[in-house]
Amino acid sequence: MPGARTYVGILVVIAAAMFALFLTLSHGPVQAPAATTSISNSTTTSVMYNASTTMAQNQTYACESSNSIVPIYGGNFSSGTFFGWNVIGTGFGKAPINFSLANEKGDYYLVPWSGNSYGNAFGAASYAPNFAPSPGTLSLTYVPVLPYLNFQIYSPASRNLYIKITPSRGIGFSIYYDTLNGSYTNTTNRLAYASINMTKLMCQSIKVSVVSNVTPTQSSAGTVFSNQNLYVAVTGFYQASQPYETGGIVINVT
Repeated sequence: MPGARTYVGILVVIAAAMFALFLTLSHGPVQAPAATTSISNSTTTSVMYNASTTMAQNQTYACESSNSIVPIYGGNFSSGTFFGWNVIGTGFGKAPINFSLANEKGDYYLVPWSGNSYGNAFGAASYAPNFAPSPGTLSLTYVPVLPYLNFQIYSPASRNLYIKITPSRGIGFSIYYDTLNGSYTNTTNRLAYASINMTKLMCQSIKVSVVSNVTPTQSSAGTVFSNQNLYVAVTGFYQASQPYETGGIVINVT
């Protein structure tokens, strides 16, 4: 026969079950507390746009500027020198080109330089009249505080002409342009607008390199061709909260 303690234990279990049933009927099922998300401090919140889907995405960065445009030191070569840039090789000459002066002297391949904006009187170009091309690289280092790097570029399609992005953390990439392609219908030395999405590389040191690996070619008969139609020119680098790019000029990203 069960003892008195056994009966007491059974009564306690039954009472607890009835009390739980009462809570469920009167208040509904017990809910877990909602999860909370901690958001780090930021000077501003920007609406980013994915280039492939154009879906808006809210993202914040501790270093992000509240301005819509931020200059890059030396980005438009306004000093008339490569001050602020690291120069490797001889491909870009000893100094930037003065667009107006180049037009006056006829220092262009087919037609005068045009399409320059933002008052950029100077630009870097791996083109020199009456001289065979040689390899060269220009690079500058900056910290992205806005999600886009905007600039102007002239470049025909070539595996030897490109912009290279090298972050201090993460994986870099190279972008190849063709500002003479059919969709852009540019058949002159006109500078096109370009924009690189730097969202994933914010708040770290970034090296931006303009690379020309073009060299003279030689025929079997010994004739040397200058390849002067294969050159790259850039100017007007600045940071921006929104992209500004001529459609159809990017042909490859690696």
